[in-house]
Amino acid sequence: MSALTTVYGVNATKYYNMAVGKTTGMADFISEEWQDNVKMVYDSYAVASTDTMAAGGIFTFGRLPKGSRVLFAVVTYSAQSVATTGTLKVGTTTIGAVSSMTAAGSQVIGMLTAGIGTPITADANITLTTADQTVPASATISCVVFYIPDGIGVSAT
Repeated sequence: MSALTTVYGVNATKYYNMAVGKTTGMADFISEEWQDNVKMVYDSYAVASTDTMAAGGIFTFGRLPKGSRVLFAVVTYSAQSVATTGTLKVGTTTIGAVSSMTAAGSQVIGMLTAGIGTPITADANITLTTADQTVPASATISCVVFYIPDGIGVSAT
């Protein structure tokens, strides 16, 4: 076994090989990974001033297509005045936990290790299920989930 000192990722290797003349052209370097293929789904919900969202309520924020691989999400919210928490999921797969939304803010939620890089097997809703707190009237929550579409960056080996 060797102690590695310098390594190249898949795409960095493509670039390196092209730069030192080991490939036939830019097609070996410019792959779909380098184009506009990180996509996102954005949605938001504003609780009406005359309503609240019950504890254990489910916000649905769009839908991802089959084969998508979730990278991370950003949840942004208005001040809730209570320590609202929740679980963010794509279908039945947990992306991660949303911690206290007492004060207005945003949270970046990285996909849990168990799910990252794993394509979803069917079209799936993005949901935020609150825990034991009632979301107050006039609260707003938005969610954006960044993902790689089916087939992008999938190794042929």
